[in-house]
Amino acid sequence: MNRVPRFQLHQPGQVDEALSVLARWEGSASVLMGGTELLPLMKLGLASVDHLVDCRGLTDDLRMEAGELVIGSGVTHRRLEKDATVGSALPALGDMEKSLANVRVRNVGTIGGNICFAEPRSDPATLLVALDASVTLASARDRRAVGLEDFYLGPFSTVLAPTELLTEIRVPLPTAGDEVGFRRVAIGERPAANVAFKIGAGGVRIAVGAVGLQVTRARQAEQILAEGGQDAVARASEVAATEVETVSDVDGSDSYKRHLVEVLLRRSLTSVYERSP
Repeated sequence: MNRVPRFQLHQPGQVDEALSVLARWEGSASVLMGGTELLPLMKLGLASVDHLVDCRGLTDDLRMEAGELVIGSGVTHRRLEKDATVGSALPALGDMEKSLANVRVRNVGTIGGNICFAEPRSDPATLLVALDASVTLASARDRRAVGLEDFYLGPFSTVLAPTELLTEIRVPLPTAGDEVGFRRVAIGERPAANVAFKIGAGGVRIAVGAVGLQVTRARQAEQILAEGGQDAVARASEVAATEVETVSDVDGSDSYKRHLVEVLLRRSLTSVYERSP
């Protein structure tokens, strides 16, 4: 059995203390939230840290605030799946969480850990980008807000500095008349493709994930859908499949993944427009 390499564990009692530790050991410290991704990598020898800062329990607030759902980065997937407020205000988020990985991962893994790991095959990232979510990044010196779409730089890469901690995710709540959708197809526990959208008075946002190196917006498809027309859904779905980046891998070829995107988006959008009066 592989063993985790030796490291020094820090267990701060509050966020400011955690930020001080990150500042002190800049570049050689990593944050532990759920550990469902980091610890297995450490066991395999694919990741090594000198200082591990245990931030579990420090940022687990979940509340409604001024038209936003504010999710602490330490909130677990299971809590989002089961929370009545989430289920009422943003059911697409609760439904998405139900299909994420497995119960063990959902019980321990956190939304902030998922976002910061920047795994290309992420369900939360795709839905939250479609919802125009933002994240709050804190350091010992200041705080800054970053749109989630701009947070990702590429696979396993983000704008998060070594001295920063992602403390919360802010998700604008849908208003009356808004439609939110999410659909995925999975081979095993991780998605092979997923799509998400938000349609309403504020415009159209479509996000596609798990088929390339990071979640991306399908902007041309958004424009087609916003302009409307009898065959807008079919055209938007076809265009989305051609404009997003895809990468051939064990889950499928480039053409197969584009086909998945087209089918997933068309079915999701069709279900929405069939309900419309």
